[in-house]
Amino acid sequence: MAKLRPFRATLYNPARQFDYAAVTSPPYDVISPALQQTLYDRDPHNFVRIDFGQTQADDAPGQNVYTRAEATLKQWLADGVFSTQAEPGYYLHRQTFTAAGAQHTRSDLFVLCEATPFSEGDVLPHEKTLDGPKADRYALMEQTRTHLSPVFSIYQDPEHSLQALIEPTLTEPLFRFTDGEKISHELFAVKSTLNEQITNFFNDRPLYIADGHHRYETAQGFRKAHYPETEAAGYVCMYLSSVQDPGLLVLPYHRLIRSRFEWPADMLDRLREHFSVEVIQDPSSFSPEQISEALKAEPGELRLAMETPDALYLLKRPEGLPEGIADHRASSYRNLDVSVLHELLLYKLAGFPSDKSKDPDYIQFSPDISVLRETLQSEGGTAFYVNATPVSTLCAIAEQGECMPPKSTYFYPKVPSGLLFTRFDSAF
Repeated sequence: MAKLRPFRATLYNPARQFDYAAVTSPPYDVISPALQQTLYDRDPHNFVRIDFGQTQADDAPGQNVYTRAEATLKQWLADGVFSTQAEPGYYLHRQTFTAAGAQHTRSDLFVLCEATPFSEGDVLPHEKTLDGPKADRYALMEQTRTHLSPVFSIYQDPEHSLQALIEPTLTEPLFRFTDGEKISHELFAVKSTLNEQITNFFNDRPLYIADGHHRYETAQGFRKAHYPETEAAGYVCMYLSSVQDPGLLVLPYHRLIRSRFEWPADMLDRLREHFSVEVIQDPSSFSPEQISEALKAEPGELRLAMETPDALYLLKRPEGLPEGIADHRASSYRNLDVSVLHELLLYKLAGFPSDKSKDPDYIQFSPDISVLRETLQSEGGTAFYVNATPVSTLCAIAEQGECMPPKSTYFYPKVPSGLLFTRFDSAF
């Protein structure tokens, strides 16, 4: 099963007392050009300059975003911006945050995990990847010789035994801060005397990738090219959360089909062949909170909401796909709400092209209903609101070798980039 190793993390030098809220950044794949510029302006040492730097008009093979990342990393190491831990270990990151009016705490364990093939069953995926993002991450890894963005994975621990092992031993954190979303962060170096017990804990259990499939597959490719000549190239940096952690929060991932897609003129009639359709003529009378309340389904029932600029529709049907649609897929996939939305409603009834299901020119994703409503009012389109996918369903799908439809889960909150990272020449 999962093959983990403790490692020597590199992080912003605690002795320099950085404003961690100013130097850390969101994961690279959620950074827009506008946010990228904001991060550049926020602090001259913001991690985005290494992990997701800006392109320039005169970029060329020998001078580009990747070579600038390498040069910046080397300069900051020389200047003492970063420091590397003296001994290999594991690291615990604790986030405290508020969601839906309640306070939550989630603990993530930073580890190095051997980047084995999916066929070995050590690490299980649930999502298909695209070549473009992997090529970008590979070029950055090749140039910097560093794992900059950890993969987020989850594991089963119904007895909470790992938490019981680690928590009583924690002392002062390496650093703590509160970010702009009022999420508090603490990073602890776990006592090295626990290294062997933590490693052994994962020997008999797999990891399920929650977020970061492109990064993991990039690490697999890098391993093939550089391991065992470079020992650390055989591993990928991960942060791990327990499936049973009460703070492991998955939000609904809503979506909007942009106005460039032409819906069939008889779409409502087509819907009524498979759904009970309740029409609410004045969408403004329903707040996002009321929509979420209306989506709460009875056992065995599926509920979706569909909104246009003029009306809101509540759709109901028995859960799961009807016979004749994606019959070859596993039951865990067929029973997903987002599978019914994509396979039945979008692909079958509406004729939406499945190859556009990740194309931002055709579809927009957000966990926030209000964000999609803003697009509805400014650009038009059709929004679909869904219930959250349970973590247990993600695990079942991964175990059955299935892949979810695009953007089926949104884990909140995201772990900032720049808390720590792994350099191949100093990891062990």
